[in-house]
Amino acid sequence: MRMAALDDTPSSQGLIHAMAAFSALHGNFDKIQALLSERLAIRALRAAAHQAFQGSIQALQHVAACILLCSVEILLAANYQFSWSAYIRASQSILCSAYDPESIQDAAPSLIVRSVYYLDVFSRFVLWNCRQAKEKEILYNARIGCKQQICRNGRARFDELSKFAGYIPQDLSLLSAIVQIVTDPEYLEHHSGVYQAKIEELDQKLTEIHAKLSGFPGSGNSRTSELCIIAIHIYFERIVKRLTGPSDVIDSWMMNAFSIIPKMTTSIRPFPLFIIGCEARTDARRASILNLFSRMGRKSKAAGMANAATLLKKVWALDDLDTEGYVDFGRKMHAVFGVYEFLPNFA
Repeated sequence: MRMAALDDTPSSQGLIHAMAAFSALHGNFDKIQALLSERLAIRALRAAAHQAFQGSIQALQHVAACILLCSVEILLAANYQFSWSAYIRASQSILCSAYDPESIQDAAPSLIVRSVYYLDVFSRFVLWNCRQAKEKEILYNARIGCKQQICRNGRARFDELSKFAGYIPQDLSLLSAIVQIVTDPEYLEHHSGVYQAKIEELDQKLTEIHAKLSGFPGSGNSRTSELCIIAIHIYFERIVKRLTGPSDVIDSWMMNAFSIIPKMTTSIRPFPLFIIGCEARTDARRASILNLFSRMGRKSKAAGMANAATLLKKVWALDDLDTEGYVDFGRKMHAVFGVYEFLPNFA
């Protein structure tokens, strides 16, 4: 609110309308009011896209509005369009081209940049697994994508976001690097010495962070952080290192995770819970994680938790059908996400 009230530019107006749309869904879930406010926000951001940002404040207002509009799309569970993904692409581009991270010493930029990073990681993960959606997303962005809608510039490259590293928690930075290796192996020349060295570096960092978190008493924030690291570590082992089948190491992580899950009281994103849930083999563990999805969904009033639970049940169905062994983790992801015509959202 304070950021939106700093001036009367189109970017600030877009932020005010985006806040109204978000608030409408978190209050009485007034879908009509939310859609109306979203339309007004897009109109203001379109106007801002044709003007030069007069400093970092306006760029940050623009990005904050995009994040809120992305959240609105996810809250509405609008799987029939790609708008939520386009908002993240616009945010990336604006951050890299118009925002100087040294110009504002405040908590708001840090929160905004972390949100963009997380949603970018999630969108790259989903797009990589959605075969049918890939071509449609390209067509969508060509027709009414972020450049024509709310941003003057094209999508930022992953490495251009590195100047914001100081704002990003270590676990989120690691997840972003891992997803980048998976979705774009040519980025580090797949199977080259550089690629292998990067994998070893990420493996070492994950092991160190995991060990530190495991040694702390379970406060609310540390529990959330440990669950996130467990999910990232599982994803790394299954997708990057291509570990298939039973694993004593992953079993020990899962025991730790399911000792934490019943005690969770602080909010956590659906994405880490989804990855951990993919390893749940017993009815008791599956019921435990579905219960957490339900509790967090009621707390946040977000459609993402319910969407993640639905996708997770499809993963379990594949596991249950394969009575003789383990379905490769990557193949499961492609099978579950690949049937979607458009990008599912459960960020």
